[in-house]
Amino acid sequence: MRPGRKIVSPHRLVHTLFDRLEEIGMSVAELSRRSGVSRTTIGNWRLGDHSPQVDHLDQCFAATGMILDVAATNDWEPPPPPPPVQRTYKLRPADVRRMKMMRDAGYTWAAIAQRFAVSSQTVINYMADMKNESGMFRRD
Repeated sequence: MRPGRKIVSPHRLVHTLFDRLEEIGMSVAELSRRSGVSRTTIGNWRLGDHSPQVDHLDQCFAATGMILDVAATNDWEPPPPPPPVQRTYKLRPADVRRMKMMRDAGYTWAAIAQRFAVSSQTVINYMADMKNESGMFRRD
């Protein structure tokens, strides 16, 4: 790599491309037509679902009147993936009452959890919390 060159992430290049599209008033459909890169591919770049191939990105840059100066290097590494999103599900009191009725009827923790689309541990925790609050649920 030549001195003075800066390595730019593919995602930054995509942002630059979309900024240019907005600046010149070009639609994604028109960019696709001029560059030969499918609209789906360009849309996936915008969503961050895919990293662009250098040749496709170069075609898109050329279609918008820009030049992509690519230095062949392996120095750039993608950023680490974001941590997984932890989804929380708040059960309603009526759901907890139904859980108790199902447990009293002989359903397993797993069957109850499947019915309410939560983990078995979540069901057990809700039942334990309710027992602590009112003393009316048993945890076996």
